[in-house]
Amino acid sequence: MCLPTPQIEQFYEIWRPLLNFVNEQLKVVPVLSDQGIRDEIGAAQATEVRNALWKNEALLDEFIAKNPAQLPPEDLDILNSWKYSKQGTFFVYKTLKKHAIFIAQDEGAEVFAVKGLYSPFEEMFGPYLPTIVKTVLLPFNNEIIADGLYQSYDLIIGPGIQRELKTIYDDAKERGVIITSLLGSPERLSPEMQGVKAGATNTKVLEAFQKHQYKSGSSPKTVERDVMSVAAFAQYLIQQPEPTSLRDFGEVDLQNYLLSLPEKARKPASLGLKRLISFLRDTGRLDWNDAEYMFKALKQL
Repeated sequence: MCLPTPQIEQFYEIWRPLLNFVNEQLKVVPVLSDQGIRDEIGAAQATEVRNALWKNEALLDEFIAKNPAQLPPEDLDILNSWKYSKQGTFFVYKTLKKHAIFIAQDEGAEVFAVKGLYSPFEEMFGPYLPTIVKTVLLPFNNEIIADGLYQSYDLIIGPGIQRELKTIYDDAKERGVIITSLLGSPERLSPEMQGVKAGATNTKVLEAFQKHQYKSGSSPKTVERDVMSVAAFAQYLIQQPEPTSLRDFGEVDLQNYLLSLPEKARKPASLGLKRLISFLRDTGRLDWNDAEYMFKALKQL
């Protein structure tokens, strides 16, 4: 889950001169060396200078313009992308083969796929996950990295917060909204790609819906009928000019779909969709008030 060694070296070839430049301008610490191996800059000193940088972001533009380290154009492009940095406090939720999962502690609770530098996250935090760290996330060659400077908190994450983090992660994974790039607003997907993304989400939702129905005590025949009804609705959503998924539809979509069916098919389809809405509501995938609006929309048909 770390960057390849050449990219790590590229990062530090950019990072060390930037920190030195900031320190020369602001006199944050007495001495900050950029010579030799990466460990020659102490973490505590580097953190002070890093924090000063993001309080004075104009210095980033000044460093790019002056280019005192004579960095090549591709490195300057990376520096310019750091204007999209994400600074804050994060839960390091879990480590995966390709990256670690960071969940922002702020209200949005965004979920990020983050790569490390020299030290794998499982070595730094593995026995203590989930844990809380304060750091800065940076775009780097179409991926997200942490800058290697962490302020950790000696806190025990209780079971309640752990369940909440799992819900946030599972929801982001199901909806396909784990953030893998910080570079501005994502490009609008073509309808074809929107359909592919919605289809992937629908597969996960249908599997979860089927399991939920069995656990609720429904007979195999009822479960099969409901899953088929919901799968047909999912297919309808994908075929629209603006494809959407079973996680993002609204009451208008429900009404239009049912009205598109032969009258004799509406009642069984409506029954399956009511159970879908109940499932989405009861599992936290759908806001309670939104669910009520959808139930009312179904009753009007």
